[in-house]
Order: sequence, then structure tokens, then C-alpha cells
Amino acid sequence: MPSNANTVHLVAAALCGLGDSCCVNTLKPCPYEDDARAAIEALQDAAPAPRENPKRTVGIRKLPLELIPRIALVQEAAVLGLGADCPAKAYGRHNWRTDPIDAETYVGAIERHLTLWTAGEDADDQSGVSHLAHIRATCAILLDAIDAGTFLDGRIRSPETIRILKAYDASSMPVVKAA
Repeated sequence: MPSNANTVHLVAAALCGLGDSCCVNTLKPCPYEDDARAAIEALQDAAPAPRENPKRTVGIRKLPLELIPRIALVQEAAVLGLGADCPAKAYGRHNWRTDPIDAETYVGAIERHLTLWTAGEDADDQSGVSHLAHIRATCAILLDAIDAGTFLDGRIRSPETIRILKAYDASSMPVVKAA
């Protein structure tokens, strides 16, 4: 860190020992200025490095929840709140933890919201909240139901579909030229 002129002059005045009659108080060049700069640099080099905050040392090993974009979290909460608190729907908060839910119903909802969003509709007509937030909320419900043991896994398993999707690489496909 460079030293400012006032600090250099103060150290130079201390080195020369002349007090008020020091050339620092005049316009004359100070013969101790270079020594003062060297002394300041030596002190700065010898200064201990700032200690790392111990909370940060421990905190960086924790799950990085701060990486979840707040807007996504807020919109997801809005969707979950609409479903839980809307008297017309009467779902109830965390109903999926006590009432079993099936994969098909929730996957269908995800696919409908994704189809509407990819077709260009940003927000759900009923809630006014982003279709993407509805997808997040539905995925969160599925994850929580799996954890709570209330998920009814009725997925139609297809190892061949999985194999094809994992093997697909467009860069290895033949190029088809239009006639």
C-alpha cells in the first residue's frame, strides 16, 4: 500500500529529530524523506496479513443456499402460497406430506406449464405468476413428497428411452442436405 505525503513527512520529521524546526515545515527538500519511505514500506511488508474470518472458513463448507436466486424463491413461494391459502382450491399447506400424490398428476402439470412457457406465454392465466415458478413449485412438492414417503411412483419406466437420450449426440449424426 503506498504511503501518502503526510505520513512520509511525519516519519521524516521523527527521523530528523528537529521537531518544529524540521524542514518538513518549510519548502526545503527533506534529507530523511527516502529513509521515511523505506521505513514505511518495511513496516507495511512486515504487517501481518489480515486474519480470515473464522465464520467464513466454516461457512464456505456449508450448503450454498445463497446461490438460489431470490426472485425464483419468491415466485415459487407465491405459487405454493396460492395453492395452500386459496379457499377455492382448499389444498392446505404441505398437504402432500400427509396425502399421497402420484407422479402422473404432477408431471402433467409440469409439462403443461413448460409447454405454455415454451409457446411464449410467460405467466399462468389464473395466478399471474410465471409458468417457470409453477414448475419449480411442482418439482419442490415432488421432492418433498418423495422425502416424506407420500410419493406414489407410477412412472412408466423405459430403459430404452433413457439409453437413447443418454447416447444422443447431434455432433455424431449424419448431415442431411436439402435437395
